[in-house]
Amino acid sequence: MKTNQSHKLSSLVVSKSNLPKYDVALPPFVIKKKTLANLAIDAIIDLGLDELEFWLIQDNTAKAKAKIIQQPRGYKLEIVSNTPTDIDKKVAFVALLGQISSRSIQIKHKIDISMLDFDNIKLIHQSKTIATAKMAMSDDRIVLVITEVIL
Repeated sequence: MKTNQSHKLSSLVVSKSNLPKYDVALPPFVIKKKTLANLAIDAIIDLGLDELEFWLIQDNTAKAKAKIIQQPRGYKLEIVSNTPTDIDKKVAFVALLGQISSRSIQIKHKIDISMLDFDNIKLIHQSKTIATAKMAMSDDRIVLVITEVIL
């Protein structure tokens, strides 16, 4: 796992870059009102995903979709689609993993993910952070485990 110091350095590099910036998130999802009302530390949110898919978001629009791939020097995101998709923030919840800068979001373009933090994911609803979580596996499904409730 990445140290807090290296995460801060990666974030600083992204913030000082002149390249376009994108929020990296899991695909938007819906949480039932009952689940949201009972949100607590260690609660599990099943995202309905069997494999990781990421959205690169800018101005409430998913500009690209990507998958994670293994490279000789670590993992990267590979763009698989660059068709813009609007996000209905009134309904959808978004799990943000961090921000990246990239000169291109063309299909097959690869982006370093060292600045993403899979243990400090912000759960956003209607532009407000409602919780933080970490990613985990449960019964071969990708889930979020709540680490802090902010509501």
